[in-house]
Amino acid sequence: MTNKMMKIWITILMTLMMVGIVTAVSPLEIDIKEFDYHTLNTNLSINPYVYNETGLLVNSTCNYKLNDIVVTNEINASVFIIGEYTLDVWCNTSSQGGHTSNSFEVVPETRFGLWTTPDNWIVPILILVLALVFILLSLAYDGAIIGVLGSVMLILWYLAYGAASPILLTPVIIIGFLMAFKFATD
Repeated sequence: MTNKMMKIWITILMTLMMVGIVTAVSPLEIDIKEFDYHTLNTNLSINPYVYNETGLLVNSTCNYKLNDIVVTNEINASVFIIGEYTLDVWCNTSSQGGHTSNSFEVVPETRFGLWTTPDNWIVPILILVLALVFILLSLAYDGAIIGVLGSVMLILWYLAYGAASPILLTPVIIIGFLMAFKFATD
């Protein structure tokens, strides 16, 4: 085969490949509510919006899988246990299709999956009282080291327990930082 003939065949093949790319059907765009956490013991409702290549909403048939188990768009709370999940959504019209996926974690009784309230508040209250006693003793006897210890205990208490109710217990961390600053500068 000559160089000229080779160039003709390459040109024909490249033209055919470009025609295939141009005539390819664009996939549907599927928009579902993205979330990182889902609360245990609550139902999950999936309501996808499906758009064609021009951005118009289209009617389509959707299928759902939760960790490789086929489900409906209304997932019953009894399906969930604490852990990681992947939700896959496939939608099709008569001529187009599309896919999207979302990973999330099922967590107990929290909105963001950060902290949960303790079942037994005896230990957290004892730690809080001990921290306050340290701070009061250091104020009464000018013991900066004990005051810093009490302040750090307040800050750590807030991070461990208080963030379960951040609006109510925010003063604890503010007092902890102010007292730590006061005792550290003494």
